[in-house]
Amino acid sequence: MKKLLISVVLAVSASANAASNPPVIDTREQVPQAKEDVIESKILIKDGWVRVPTATSKNTAGYFLLENTTGMDITLIEVKTIKKISERVEIHGYKPDDAGVKKMFKLESVTIPNNSSVEFKPGSFHVMLMGLEKPFISAGDKIDFVFKFRPASDDSKVVFADKVIEFIAK
Repeated sequence: MKKLLISVVLAVSASANAASNPPVIDTREQVPQAKEDVIESKILIKDGWVRVPTATSKNTAGYFLLENTTGMDITLIEVKTIKKISERVEIHGYKPDDAGVKKMFKLESVTIPNNSSVEFKPGSFHVMLMGLEKPFISAGDKIDFVFKFRPASDDSKVVFADKVIEFIAK
């Protein structure tokens, strides 16, 4: 989010015989930082990386540490890439099936309690990039993701923070 800047420029003319360049009074007042900007700065996404897919794989996954120091529980509701490199990006998790085998499944959201962190890692929460477009991701590639959050107490899809984070493929 961008900070707003309000400018007021007053031209004052001393008299009809004043110089052709009258004095100018320029008062600039910066609007206080919006609540959304403060909240956004207290959501930290660290150590982001994307697994380099095999030559035949059309999918891969992204991993990171998400820290919440906003003063409230927050919910991650969407992750996407800035540049379209796959058909879709989904938040995933794992849970055991009836036989106790861990199975991957799509999540609509993940809630991060205040003053805590959630690690998105292999075998746990992660972000899936599905239907990769060619050329596929190579080691060292940089991929920009956008994360969308809302307050956990608000079931609406109102977004109060967007974070753009660069991940490295490895």
